[in-house]
Amino acid sequence: MDDDTTIDIFTKIRGISYYQRSTKWCKPGVKLIVIREPKNRHDFNAVRLCVDGGVLFKKQRCLGYLSRDLAEQFAPLMDEGLKIKVVVSQRTGKRNQIRGVNVLMSYSKAQSLAAQKAIEKKFFAERARQISQLKQIEIDAEQKEIAKRERSVRRKDATKASIVTIGKAIKYVAYRIGDGDPIKYNDRDSSEQGGQR
Repeated sequence: MDDDTTIDIFTKIRGISYYQRSTKWCKPGVKLIVIREPKNRHDFNAVRLCVDGGVLFKKQRCLGYLSRDLAEQFAPLMDEGLKIKVVVSQRTGKRNQIRGVNVLMSYSKAQSLAAQKAIEKKFFAERARQISQLKQIEIDAEQKEIAKRERSVRRKDATKASIVTIGKAIKYVAYRIGDGDPIKYNDRDSSEQGGQR
């Protein structure tokens, strides 16, 4: 099987019981409209299937959705450019019963592989970005810790300097009133003392 092979999947539309009026357009061979709904509040992988309402209604009529399992598998690929073709294969149920619709999904293997590579590329790019961000957070935290230590050292030095200054001031005052030791003071104080003598 080469990369240009078309892959087919048979499945049934989910949630079609809510859109029974739209089933009358679902004849075998009818091509359905595939719509991604990334903002769907129930499932961000949601893939909606619609049928053309024809000339009378002139709008798309919703039939339902792909199953959660298929949507989870194909939604990321569709977001990266994978085109999926969905065709009605069978309409089930009788007129007075709830009708169901079976469909045939087809997609290119080459497009699927390209989309997978794009997803992997985005994944590794995002992973590299997160690692870089974590490293930057560690660097910032380390720099903050260093700055904190430096501030602490400066505060301690300033406190010691203040204590020394206060101690010198107290001794100077004590010397001035005659209770100090003149030998421990500067030349100016000593000369003043000598002059007073």
